[in-house]
Amino acid sequence: MKKLIIASILSFIVPLQAFAFYSDVPSDHQYYEEIKSLYDQGLLPEEDSFKPDAFLTKGETYKFIVKYNNTPLSKKIDLPYADLSNNDPLAAYIQTAIDHQALKAFGKSNELGPNFNAKKQFVLQTMFNSLGIGVNYFFDQTAFPFEDTSAKSFLGPIAQRAADLGIFEAETPTKFKAFKNVTHAEAAYYLYQIHQYDPADPSTIIVEKTVKGSPTKERDDLKTFLDAWDSIHNNYLYQDQIDDKELEFGAIKGFVNRLNDSYTIFEEPSEATTLLNTLTSQVEGIGILIDTIDGRITIISPIKEGPAEKAGLQAGDVIIRVDDESVNGKTLEEVAQKIRGAAGTDVKITAQRNNAILTFTVTRAAVQVQTVEGEILKSGNTRVGYISISTFSKKTFSEFKDKVAELEIQSPGGYIIDLRNNPGGYMNVAINIISLFSEKKGTAVKTRYHNGEIEAIQMADIDAPLAGKRISILVNKGSASASEIMAATLQELGIAKIIGTQTFGKGTAQELAQYNNGGLLKYTVAEWLTPQGKSINGSGVTPDQVVENTDTTMDAQLEAALRDF
Repeated sequence: MKKLIIASILSFIVPLQAFAFYSDVPSDHQYYEEIKSLYDQGLLPEEDSFKPDAFLTKGETYKFIVKYNNTPLSKKIDLPYADLSNNDPLAAYIQTAIDHQALKAFGKSNELGPNFNAKKQFVLQTMFNSLGIGVNYFFDQTAFPFEDTSAKSFLGPIAQRAADLGIFEAETPTKFKAFKNVTHAEAAYYLYQIHQYDPADPSTIIVEKTVKGSPTKERDDLKTFLDAWDSIHNNYLYQDQIDDKELEFGAIKGFVNRLNDSYTIFEEPSEATTLLNTLTSQVEGIGILIDTIDGRITIISPIKEGPAEKAGLQAGDVIIRVDDESVNGKTLEEVAQKIRGAAGTDVKITAQRNNAILTFTVTRAAVQVQTVEGEILKSGNTRVGYISISTFSKKTFSEFKDKVAELEIQSPGGYIIDLRNNPGGYMNVAINIISLFSEKKGTAVKTRYHNGEIEAIQMADIDAPLAGKRISILVNKGSASASEIMAATLQELGIAKIIGTQTFGKGTAQELAQYNNGGLLKYTVAEWLTPQGKSINGSGVTPDQVVENTDTTMDAQLEAALRDF
């Protein structure tokens, strides 16, 4: 099983200088597409050259990981290594890795060897440990794919996880080559393959800490299940119709459904695609985020300026039929597959909104998801910065910081932050953005676990260019999850005034676990609370000023916010 924990250390400060892809990576390079893809997503160092065929050093390994994770660099540098000074160009990256427990040090006499070439087994093991990619030590050794490494050795589990992720040597795929020197390009290829397995469900808050369950119970509690399993396999008439994988998936879905938690679900491999691809930067369809709420397929949020929003679909609408076919009894993936289709084609969506049944014809399109947009607005003679955040993805923090820096040049009298129809995303991205509003780095959010333990998660130790500014935040029913964290925290700390309507009310955090058979379990591990310990789960954030948008010719909520400046 591979357990993937999102929001480990997710945001990153973009350098003042902008670069237009690497000058030394030709389009015919073996790993050009992988390097270009990660670069375009802001997941590789922004420098003028990449040196794709140069050997990666141990120090650079941590730099690549920190950059891939979009992590704010630590400001206080006090390295515990005899062979790496605090003034070294790699120092901030190594300190960040230490601060986030991706690297452990044991005193000033310890040596890191930052300039030593990084071997493949070191690079992969470090990436897996730092990025939350679990290594299975009980894998099926009979299917081990490499001939130059023993499955029983300490390298076996690492090699098997690499194979699970599709990481192979291009020329000799049956050889693992654990101790080869890795190039910059190969390191990017490893990260690219890992990135394909990065779940990104914007309605799912994934926390850094997970809590282990109680000690394993005696297996007597499974005796009935195992007896039933054996009876089917030994005595069932239609033995040729037994599919063990189908039975396994059905059993898991059965007990998961009995939990009666709409945010805890098990997806078969064919269904997991939707859950894993929700935060892609471009999708082809109608541009909505859907989830199963109380057994009904519900629109969490339409993508801003997407086909669904333009057609009139809203957050909270319950989908009843797609192209006149009832969705009753269908899975989330089945409904999503029905809605998706080629750009330019139409799909009819029948939805329930309160007590009304409404039908919309939506033309599918290639929908580009923009996470941050902004401009200067006027309120009388006062300039006001307006920034809209559509979702909290990996790139949102850097985009938000850039937009603030751009608008600050015009000296606005304050800011309006638009979180309407923002379904959420990575918790740490929201926390890092919250940190930009306060010089005092207090508690950003609390999480409560099954054993009653409450953990206070602190703001990031970064500069706060928005501290002391007049701030208004716009919310509505489509503001959920991480966007509710940001609104509730800034409201409670007295930093921002909240304007709009009651938010969605998703106040729980989930963990994602992906299994070797392709199945995916999303399950609730914690409830998040405001800094003062208030839960909004099921109720949402109540605005300081309730304003409905009832006139389609004007944005009453935005106008109300502007009047405060």
